[in-house]
Amino acid sequence: MITLKRILILTAVLLLLLCSCSAEPSLVITEGANFHTVTAEKCCESERLELTAQESAEITVNVSVQSSKGSVDLLCNNSAGDIVSQYDELKEGSYSFRLTGPDTFYITVTCDRFSGTCNISWETIGAVSTTEETPEVVVVDPKA
Repeated sequence: MITLKRILILTAVLLLLLCSCSAEPSLVITEGANFHTVTAEKCCESERLELTAQESAEITVNVSVQSSKGSVDLLCNNSAGDIVSQYDELKEGSYSFRLTGPDTFYITVTCDRFSGTCNISWETIGAVSTTEETPEVVVVDPKA
């Protein structure tokens, strides 16, 4: 036989469980000079990142995924819309690919009920200098 005290305790426990569970998805983006991190909870959204490689430059892109649920898709297109790199249903692991300029590249991360972190970092090597010529050094003789 269930007593009133047990009913109140069970109700209180049930209310605590219902209040502590968040059904709302969340997405947090952290950006820096050479990284872009997506931290998500039950997320089904997309995030897009743009990288530009100058003439004779190469960008090495590193992707690291840590997931407790769901997965992410990663798609990289160039400015013409051609697929440069594509990874589907990433759950765990590290991946890398290279982009060669000159071009602008668009990396899209699409979350599929994803809970975890997707970190994208990059390093640019061999960018062309913006100075076309070495400036001429002129020495002025104060006695002249």
